[in-house]
Amino acid sequence: MTQIAIIGITGAGKTVFSTVWAKRMEKRDNPELGYIELDGAETEVYVRDAYATLTSGTWCDPTDKEKKTELRFILHIYGTQLPVKLIDAAGQDLASLFRLDLDADVVIDGELKKYVEEAAILLLIVNLRDFFGEPDAKKLWRNASIYAKAIDAVRKTKRKQKIALIWTAYDRYKSHIDKWKGIERYLSEGEDGHLELLHNAITDAKQAGCVVKSFMVAPVEAEESFENISTTGISGTQDGPDVIPNPKKGFMSPGLKKVSAWIAKMVREQIEQEAKGGNKEALCAWGRIIYYGYDLVEKDKKKAFEIFERVHKDNPEYPYVKLCLALCHYHGKGVVGPNRIEALKLIREASNFGSKKANDFLNKLFSKEELQKSAVDDLTELLMKAQSEIIELTEAIKQLEYGKQLLDIQLMQKTNDVNEVNKQLDECKYQWYKFYESVRNWVWRKAALDKIFESTVDKEYHPPKSSGTS
Repeated sequence: MTQIAIIGITGAGKTVFSTVWAKRMEKRDNPELGYIELDGAETEVYVRDAYATLTSGTWCDPTDKEKKTELRFILHIYGTQLPVKLIDAAGQDLASLFRLDLDADVVIDGELKKYVEEAAILLLIVNLRDFFGEPDAKKLWRNASIYAKAIDAVRKTKRKQKIALIWTAYDRYKSHIDKWKGIERYLSEGEDGHLELLHNAITDAKQAGCVVKSFMVAPVEAEESFENISTTGISGTQDGPDVIPNPKKGFMSPGLKKVSAWIAKMVREQIEQEAKGGNKEALCAWGRIIYYGYDLVEKDKKKAFEIFERVHKDNPEYPYVKLCLALCHYHGKGVVGPNRIEALKLIREASNFGSKKANDFLNKLFSKEELQKSAVDDLTELLMKAQSEIIELTEAIKQLEYGKQLLDIQLMQKTNDVNEVNKQLDECKYQWYKFYESVRNWVWRKAALDKIFESTVDKEYHPPKSSGTS
């Protein structure tokens, strides 16, 4: 499935972008954008500390030139888990990845290069300050040249990777960009000829069928903006690149949500494309999109169920499709009502084939003391018990209806047998009480079962929507 790589030249702000993006996307409040999980202790510690520093109103220390920093994330979206990776170290910048104008002593990380080449989506982090606030013409040319050559390298590959040019520090240079009505126009018509290299590379890539999209983002808003900027430095001075205002306390992250929405769109298109090619993971993901709609496509549970059944028939040992089928059976597949017995059997099968979600569900199920009273040690007993209670409820309703009919008949005949009438009333009361107790017990067990199901197997599908802050 889709891999996402975050890359950029040294000092572009890759780690700041990644940290803030991950924190903004931690909440599971928008199924259309997904959510990000921090992958590994190293990433968790780094992101926690870095975000705390940024929110306190100070910048993080620069990345240690001698120490390799690797951040790993997992983007959960449409039921899929997409790896996201950023690796930052001395020499491991865009130039080294694409074998551009390198010094002889640069060592290329083979694993990193392979990951970038295989990634379907590239997030190229570009700091506006490296262009608009750079007084050194040679550095300015090198910055533009590296990004241009990187895009050219992607264009020449057969994979046609999707590229997002993420221009950071937009809040500081907003007036300058807005004056040109967008970064694309500035690249093509601006006063700096060096940026034409980048414009031409973007144009060639688009003509070759690559997706290249620019985003103006301020992951961390600064305390002040720069209104007068030239390529010779901030406010015409030579020390422009060294002037960095502190992060604004309580900063927002304008533009970040648009990046997430674009990534979701690219992932969705990739899923649809791979599903047409018969990829089982993509077919399951596309089936889930159809099942829930996500306000993106027309919801069609019947069609989704047919997709899952077809994948299951071709891949009977694939655990994830068993969970997809369990999802349909548990909530109702659009043709018939819910069948929780079949759903739970599929979950057990998925667990036998190594599904972590299925294992989590079963562990939580049997850790519930109240449910153990019904289930004992075997899941089948729980299922049969639940089914027998439904039968008992149906029988109770029949008896109640029969008793009421008898009472109605006697009352209609205006019988004087008061004792018989009272007897029928008592029988009705008893049946009502039995019915009430059965319903109460079953409803309670069903609620407990639903809660466990939604917190394990179905946890990604029903988060409450929120407008967000980014």
